[in-house]
Amino acid sequence: MRAHIRLLLLLLASALPVTAFASRTVVPDDHATIQAAVDSGVDTVVVRPGDYPEVVTVDRSVVVMAMIPDPYPAFRNDSVLPIINGFIATGPSGSQEIELHSMRVLGTAQVTGAHYSSRITGCRFDAGLTVGNSSQSYDYVFNCLVFGDLTHRGHKGEIGLNSVVGGTISFPNSISWLMIHDNVVIGTSPVGIRGHQDAFIRNNYVRGCDIGIQAACHDIADITGKHCRGLEEPRDLV
Repeated sequence: MRAHIRLLLLLLASALPVTAFASRTVVPDDHATIQAAVDSGVDTVVVRPGDYPEVVTVDRSVVVMAMIPDPYPAFRNDSVLPIINGFIATGPSGSQEIELHSMRVLGTAQVTGAHYSSRITGCRFDAGLTVGNSSQSYDYVFNCLVFGDLTHRGHKGEIGLNSVVGGTISFPNSISWLMIHDNVVIGTSPVGIRGHQDAFIRNNYVRGCDIGIQAACHDIADITGKHCRGLEEPRDLV
C-alpha cells in the first residue's frame, strides 16, 4: 500500500509545472565587470557602488540595478550610485524587457532595443537619455536626473517626476499614449517640453526656456497644470 502511495506522489509531482527561479549576480563579487555579468545570461545584475569604466551593451531582457546601501539616505545622494561610461540597449526584434535602476551614466544612454518595455528609475544621466522605438515599445522613465535632452521615441509610456537640466523633454514620434507629468525642466533651451501629438502633459514646471510647452494635441490629449517661466512669455501651442 505504501509503495502505491509513493508511486502516486511521484506521478503527481512529475505532472506539476516546473517553477523557473530568477537568477541574479553581483558585481564585482561574481563578475569583474557589468558587461560580463550581462553576458552571463542572468535575469538581474546587481552592482555595488563604485566606478566601472565601461559602456554596457544589452541585447536581451535584463535588469541592471544598484545595490543601494541600507538605510538609503532620505535625500538624493548620487555618490552611492554606481558609475558607468555608457549604457546602450539595442538588439534584434522580439519581446524584451529592459530595466535600469539607480545607476549613473556619464556618456551615451540609449534604451532603444526594448521592443516590449523598458523601465528606468532613480538614475542620473550626464549626457542625456533616449528611450523607445517608434513601432511598439512601452517605455517608462521615473525620478531621474538628466543633464541634456530626455527623448521618448516609444509607442506608449510615461515620463514622471524627473529633473531635466539644460535640455528638452521631447517626444518627436506619432505616439499612441504618453503621460508627461510632474517633471522639472530648467533651461536654457529653446523649448522645455516639445512633442508631436496625443500626450497628456500635466503639472510640469518649466523655467529658463524660450517656450515652455510646445505640442500638438488631438481630441484624446490635453495640457493642464502648466507652470512655465521663460526668458520671454511662454507660449503653449495646442
